[in-house]
Amino acid sequence: MEVELISKEIIKPSSSTPPHLRTLRLSLLDQNAGLCHTPVILYYPKRDANFNVNEKLINQLKDSLSETLALFYLLLGRVKDRLTIGCNDEGILFSTARVNCDMAELLTAQSPNLQSLGYLLLEQSYVYNK
Repeated sequence: MEVELISKEIIKPSSSTPPHLRTLRLSLLDQNAGLCHTPVILYYPKRDANFNVNEKLINQLKDSLSETLALFYLLLGRVKDRLTIGCNDEGILFSTARVNCDMAELLTAQSPNLQSLGYLLLEQSYVYNK
Protein backbone atom coordinates (compact mmCIF):
# COMPACT_ATOMS: atom_id res chain seq x y z
CA MET A 1 0.00 0.00 0.00
CA GLU A 2 1.31 3.42 -0.97
CA VAL A 3 0.32 6.45 1.10
CA GLU A 4 0.86 9.91 -0.34
CA LEU A 5 0.74 12.63 2.30
CA ILE A 6 -0.93 15.66 0.73
CA SER A 7 -1.04 18.12 3.63
CA LYS A 8 -0.67 18.54 7.37
CA GLU A 9 -1.92 21.51 9.32
CA ILE A 10 -3.05 22.52 12.78
CA ILE A 11 -6.78 23.21 13.14
CA LYS A 12 -7.67 25.63 15.93
CA PRO A 13 -11.10 26.07 17.55
CA SER A 14 -13.46 28.62 16.04
CA SER A 15 -13.64 30.45 19.40
CA SER A 16 -11.35 30.61 22.42
CA THR A 17 -11.85 28.56 25.56
CA PRO A 18 -13.22 30.76 28.36
CA PRO A 19 -10.54 31.62 30.98
CA HIS A 20 -12.34 29.81 33.81
CA LEU A 21 -12.27 26.52 31.78
CA ARG A 22 -8.59 26.62 30.75
CA THR A 23 -7.39 24.28 33.52
CA LEU A 24 -8.96 20.86 34.13
CA ARG A 25 -8.14 19.01 37.32
CA LEU A 26 -7.83 15.28 36.74
CA SER A 27 -9.81 12.82 38.84
CA LEU A 28 -7.99 10.30 41.02
CA LEU A 29 -8.76 7.57 38.45
CA ASP A 30 -7.31 9.67 35.61
CA GLN A 31 -4.19 10.48 37.62
CA ASN A 32 -3.46 6.77 38.12
CA ALA A 33 -4.46 5.63 34.62
CA GLY A 34 -1.38 6.98 32.89
CA LEU A 35 -1.10 8.86 29.63
CA CYS A 36 -2.17 7.49 26.28
CA HIS A 37 -2.65 8.84 22.79
CA THR A 38 -5.45 7.56 20.58
CA PRO A 39 -4.99 8.36 16.90
CA VAL A 40 -8.08 8.27 14.71
CA ILE A 41 -8.61 7.50 11.02
CA LEU A 42 -11.81 8.88 9.52
CA TYR A 43 -12.71 7.01 6.36
CA TYR A 44 -15.52 8.27 4.14
CA PRO A 45 -16.51 5.74 1.45
CA LYS A 46 -17.53 6.95 -1.98
CA ARG A 47 -21.28 6.99 -2.45
CA ASP A 48 -20.94 6.58 -6.20
CA ALA A 49 -18.17 6.07 -8.75
CA ASN A 50 -18.26 9.74 -9.86
CA PHE A 51 -17.64 11.12 -6.36
CA ASN A 52 -14.41 13.13 -6.07
CA VAL A 53 -12.86 14.55 -2.94
CA ASN A 54 -12.05 18.17 -3.62
CA GLU A 55 -10.71 21.21 -1.78
CA LYS A 56 -14.24 22.41 -0.96
CA LEU A 57 -15.09 19.16 0.84
CA ILE A 58 -11.80 19.14 2.76
CA ASN A 59 -12.34 22.77 3.81
CA GLN A 60 -15.84 21.87 4.98
CA LEU A 61 -14.37 19.09 7.15
CA LYS A 62 -11.81 21.52 8.59
CA ASP A 63 -14.51 24.09 9.38
CA SER A 64 -16.68 21.44 11.06
CA LEU A 65 -13.71 20.27 13.11
CA SER A 66 -12.94 23.84 14.18
CA GLU A 67 -16.56 24.34 15.33
CA THR A 68 -16.51 21.00 17.19
CA LEU A 69 -13.27 21.85 18.98
CA ALA A 70 -14.85 25.05 20.29
CA LEU A 71 -17.57 22.95 21.95
CA PHE A 72 -15.29 20.13 23.14
CA TYR A 73 -12.34 22.25 24.25
CA LEU A 74 -10.92 19.39 26.34
CA LEU A 75 -9.88 17.66 23.10
CA LEU A 76 -7.30 20.43 22.75
CA GLY A 77 -5.85 19.95 26.22
CA ARG A 78 -2.18 19.29 26.92
CA VAL A 79 -0.95 17.62 30.08
CA LYS A 80 0.55 20.25 32.40
CA ASP A 81 1.49 17.97 35.31
CA ARG A 82 0.16 14.81 36.99
CA LEU A 83 -2.86 16.70 38.31
CA THR A 84 -4.03 19.03 35.55
CA ILE A 85 -4.60 19.48 31.84
CA GLY A 86 -4.27 22.90 30.24
CA CYS A 87 -6.82 23.78 27.58
CA ASN A 88 -4.92 26.43 25.66
CA ASP A 89 -6.44 26.29 22.17
CA GLU A 90 -3.21 25.10 20.52
CA GLY A 91 -5.18 23.08 17.99
CA ILE A 92 -4.90 19.53 16.64
CA LEU A 93 -3.22 17.94 13.65
CA PHE A 94 -5.30 17.47 10.49
CA SER A 95 -3.60 15.45 7.75
CA THR A 96 -4.85 14.66 4.27
CA ALA A 97 -3.48 11.66 2.40
CA ARG A 98 -4.21 9.54 -0.65
CA VAL A 99 -3.84 5.75 -0.81
CA ASN A 100 -3.56 3.51 -3.86
CA CYS A 101 -5.84 0.73 -2.62
CA ASP A 102 -9.46 0.21 -1.65
CA MET A 103 -9.69 1.38 1.96
CA ALA A 104 -13.01 -0.40 2.50
CA GLU A 105 -11.35 -3.76 1.79
CA LEU A 106 -8.38 -2.91 3.99
CA LEU A 107 -10.54 -1.92 6.97
CA THR A 108 -13.13 -4.72 6.72
CA ALA A 109 -10.84 -7.65 5.87
CA GLN A 110 -11.00 -10.78 8.05
CA SER A 111 -7.24 -10.50 8.59
CA PRO A 112 -6.43 -6.80 8.17
CA ASN A 113 -2.91 -5.79 7.21
CA LEU A 114 -1.81 -4.38 10.57
CA GLN A 115 1.40 -2.97 9.14
CA SER A 116 -0.57 -0.86 6.67
CA LEU A 117 -3.05 0.27 9.30
CA GLY A 118 -0.17 1.11 11.62
CA TYR A 119 1.37 3.33 8.96
CA LEU A 120 -1.90 5.20 8.54
CA LEU A 121 -2.21 5.67 12.29
CA LEU A 122 1.30 7.06 12.47
CA GLU A 123 0.35 9.59 9.82
CA GLN A 124 -2.87 10.45 11.75
CA SER A 125 -4.47 10.85 8.38
CA TYR A 126 -7.80 11.63 6.94
CA VAL A 127 -7.60 9.21 4.03
CA TYR A 128 -9.46 8.99 0.76
CA ASN A 129 -9.18 6.74 -2.28
CA LYS A 130 -7.57 7.79 -5.56
